[in-house]
Amino acid sequence: MNTGDGKEAALRRRKIIPGSADQQVLTDQGNVPVANPTQPVNAAPDINQLPVEGAVDAPILFFDEAPALGTGPGVGRVTLSALVQEVGANGAISYRRVAVAHLRGNALAFEGLREAINRMELLASPVQGSPN
Repeated sequence: MNTGDGKEAALRRRKIIPGSADQQVLTDQGNVPVANPTQPVNAAPDINQLPVEGAVDAPILFFDEAPALGTGPGVGRVTLSALVQEVGANGAISYRRVAVAHLRGNALAFEGLREAINRMELLASPVQGSPN
């Protein structure tokens, strides 16, 4: 059985991806890249120093309530809904609750959301002694 030339067979046995200057060594689990030991490891950037990209194109979510929530392994879940009204054929108005978004995030994401809501409420609260 011919498995190719000796160099390719050796690379397959060592699980190295050839073809780039920075070859990646793979773990036994398959295609999970592992840092090449000759490359320096940089610290993660401070997330507060990173700019928010795509703010102009991001959708605006309007919701009236958060009727459902739950948790999973390391993930929080919140369903947001809006109340919509419809005019029927006879002119009667009826209302429906429509899901507009499903929020998903880890504990840090929801802590950040909680902090943003707390700051928003603080900004919206009247200051004693001054007119609003």
